[in-house]
Amino acid sequence: MIRIFAFLLFFTLSFHSFSQDFQPGFIVKLSKDSVFGFVASGSKKANSKVCFFKTDKASKITKYLPTELTGYGFKKDKYYEAKKIVVDQKGQNKKREVFLEVLVKGNASLYKYYDKFYLERDSIYLLPKNIDEEVVIKNQIYSKSSNKYVGVLNSVLFGCNLKADTVKYEEHSLAVFVQKYNQCKGAQSQIFKIKKEWKPNPGLLVMIDQANIELGSGYNNYAMRESVSTSIGGTIDLVKSISLDVFYIKKIFQGYSEFVSPYSPGLNRNDLHLHASFLKMSISYRHNLWRGNPPYLNFGLTFYGVLNSSIRIVTETENNGVVKTTVNNSFLLLKEVTVETKNQTGVWIGFGYLKRINSRFSGLAEVRFEKNNGFTTSPSSGSALSFLFGIKF
Repeated sequence: MIRIFAFLLFFTLSFHSFSQDFQPGFIVKLSKDSVFGFVASGSKKANSKVCFFKTDKASKITKYLPTELTGYGFKKDKYYEAKKIVVDQKGQNKKREVFLEVLVKGNASLYKYYDKFYLERDSIYLLPKNIDEEVVIKNQIYSKSSNKYVGVLNSVLFGCNLKADTVKYEEHSLAVFVQKYNQCKGAQSQIFKIKKEWKPNPGLLVMIDQANIELGSGYNNYAMRESVSTSIGGTIDLVKSISLDVFYIKKIFQGYSEFVSPYSPGLNRNDLHLHASFLKMSISYRHNLWRGNPPYLNFGLTFYGVLNSSIRIVTETENNGVVKTTVNNSFLLLKEVTVETKNQTGVWIGFGYLKRINSRFSGLAEVRFEKNNGFTTSPSSGSALSFLFGIKF
């Protein structure tokens, strides 16, 4: 099992490294000329260091450093500008060109670099992060936020009777304050980062399920084989990063036990056939490893509603080389056995890859490993390795 997960992780990361996710965008050359095409969507670190660009999906990829462009951006999304700032390199502060994410552009501009913010008006200024400081007052120790960024805002953006005392060190609050300053100065400004509208993104899924079960009291001497089944289901996003999957699934488990009875010489064998069908519902949380349509990790809870189930046992007795299929010394082939069932619950973790096919459809592939509490009232437990393939709209 660990080898399978390791192989899938290595394969997906290798695939991602050689097939970047390109999205509609543009670059702005040093001559201020804009060229439209497709820009590689990467992590925060990658986006700040380099831009990969191609004029169309089939053309050759060109790599640009911050010293070679004025900026680049994605259609109706983020925009980056090349700026020279002081960065920490191996414990030393050095000035270097990087791509800063533009939040507000105008008379005063606001930029973001990782989790830090920069303000530009004539010159570029770092807005220092909040640091909790200990203050001693009358022998009592208190914790106080430094709020040094407030002083920078008030000193740089002066003359409009604006006070930054209530501005929080977070993207929205800072952007609103800078935007108010630009409006006060009568200067046009633009907010580049557009909040995307949430969509439910329904989809169709095909699942290949390899399930195992361990039965308890009365059946714990049976060696059970895994059940392999294929089912079709649907998925829908409830909110961003949280989705619901629903499947109709059938599972067929087979097992056997062999024993020697003191009442009949020879080897006895019981073959067990356990059939069950479920309505399977899974709720999951997804965490993207990269920006865009990337590899992702997810985990969640699963609920199985038992629709129907049955269990049959075939008994075979060997005596002097003759095999008889009997139950209670009669020549019945099968014995129906009652089994009490319950709705099964489980937890799972998964790893997948989502890739946009065109403007309407995205394809996905995912693997999940699940542990559950079994669906029989007698003590039981189960596990499943599932492979999912599908299309999201």
